[in-house]
Amino acid sequence: MVTQPKSEEIIVVNEAREENASSANNFLRWFLPFKKGVGMYAWLLHRLTGLGILAYLFLHLFTISSLTQGVEGLFHEETYLYTAMIFNFLKFGLAIAIIYHGLNGFRVILIDFGVPVKYHKALFWIFLIIGIILIVIAGYLIFTQIEDITRVAA
Repeated sequence: MVTQPKSEEIIVVNEAREENASSANNFLRWFLPFKKGVGMYAWLLHRLTGLGILAYLFLHLFTISSLTQGVEGLFHEETYLYTAMIFNFLKFGLAIAIIYHGLNGFRVILIDFGVPVKYHKALFWIFLIIGIILIVIAGYLIFTQIEDITRVAA
């Protein structure tokens, strides 16, 4: 003979299921890119650009370390390789990362020194506009030097 559960037991079980589903939804919602504030994207981009700059630093140290091996020709071959067009795009990406990371770091410093919360989003957009202007200037400088470098190398 099957006994029916009491109504209190049903309510407790349903509440537990809803709580588990709610916590799972909250966990998955953290990974979804929409419905996030500007601050979360600023934080995420700041971390990613920091990692990118760190990766560049290791690549740079690896290249410079070839000078310590006493093979000067190898160093010149590597630096000539870095004049290829793909490396100009990488230099441009590095410039974007440095500009964003620096400006956002300055924004964080201003916030740490007590800029009121109501100005945080405005600061982000102001520094983003300044960053875009600097990125356009950096792109112009990087990509207009292509002709000068190829003339010197030939």
